[in-house]
Amino acid sequence: KSLKESDDLLRKARLLLKDSEGRSEGLCEKPKEVSEAEAVARRQLQHVKQNPSREAREKGFKDLLRVWHPDKNPENPEVATVVFQMLQAERGGI
Repeated sequence: KSLKESDDLLRKARLLLKDSEGRSEGLCEKPKEVSEAEAVARRQLQHVKQNPSREAREKGFKDLLRVWHPDKNPENPEVATVVFQMLQAERGGI
């Protein structure tokens, strides 16, 4: 998928996030926790993309999806959902 599709998906996911008072987060106000998680996931994804074999890249990508899956992160499913969707949007680049 294209970078634009990825950004659109992230915007939609951010709209679903709620702050502690139940107000929707604005697109300009990305929670620090989400920003940090995205940065970590992007570094992990770059590391996976550097694998020489397609098989190793696919396995690494699946492992990365498993780590960031919302069901595996019950303590913070909102952040995991945003990152997981970002990774899914990058699937074509692997």
